[in-house]
Formats: sequence, structure tokens, C-alpha cells
Amino acid sequence: MLAPLDNEVIFKKAFTDPLVLRSFVRDIAGVEAEFDKIETEKSFTPAVGNVDFSYDVYAESTEQRIIAELQKVEYDSHFDRFLHYHNMAVAEQVKKGPLYKVEREVHTIVLLTSGYSLTDRSGLPIKDPVLVSTVDPKNLQGQVRPIYGHQLIFLNPAYPEQDLPEPFKVVRTDP
Repeated sequence: MLAPLDNEVIFKKAFTDPLVLRSFVRDIAGVEAEFDKIETEKSFTPAVGNVDFSYDVYAESTEQRIIAELQKVEYDSHFDRFLHYHNMAVAEQVKKGPLYKVEREVHTIVLLTSGYSLTDRSGLPIKDPVLVSTVDPKNLQGQVRPIYGHQLIFLNPAYPEQDLPEPFKVVRTDP
């Protein structure tokens, strides 16, 4: 029997399995990772910034930090919240200035389980099954310069598309 990933307990159980998490990250983020540890409800001590939060699933190796989040309820600060989570996993690596070196790439994957009611800055509705944000800069010719490697990825199976690449396709079995 298959268990639904929109259940927090099942989500955490599935993604704390190293093989499952490693395969998921490879397929969705295109990153090969071996984890030294995988934790649930991970928070940083001392806290980074002014917001107390914890990650659903947090994995770390010498080269990457992987964060997997499940979100069932949409809030008006939906995307801002996960941008904060993602950025804090980057910022926490800088222990003191002026040593600003960030040793690990951060890959945050957020699984959203319901449709969006939010709009983008221009007021258009957001109806995308996959959204990917990076901080790597582009030159004036539009070429990306891979300086950082960080990714924030939103997956939303509420908006299936026929032409999605294979790793992003989700089998839906709605009752």
C-alpha cells in the first residue's frame, strides 16, 4: 500500500531514509549527495535571525545542505517563509565576519499539497507545478555564472502538466 506524502509523519519517515532522500534530491535538484546526518525538526542554536523555525527534514554533508519541507496550508507569506528558511541555511554557515565563505550549497525543496490562491507581483495567479529559484547571477547576455549553486524549488502537484520532465511528474490518485 502506498502512503500519502501529504501526511507529515509519512513525509518525514520517507525522506529520512538516505536512499529515498538521495534519489529525490538527484531527480529534483540534479545534485548527487551523500549525507553525514539526516534530522527532522532541525533548528539552529543559536538561532539565525529573529524568527524561530525548524526544518521538516534537514540533511547535511561536507558539500551540501538539503532541506525538504511539506506545506499543506497556504499562508499569505507562503513564499517569503520558505525563502527565509532557505536563506537562513546559507547565512548560518557564516560564523563570523569578515570570513563570508559559504562552504555548502543549500538545496531546499518544498512540496506544496494544495493549489495556490496567491498571485505574483504583477497580480497574475500562480499556477505552476514547478518553480525553481537560484541566486547565481546572469551576465548581460543572459548567461548564468554558477557562483553559488543554491536552489529553492517548489513542487506543486495540484497543477499537473503533460510536458513536465519525468522526474517532476507525480502520479495522482484522487478519489
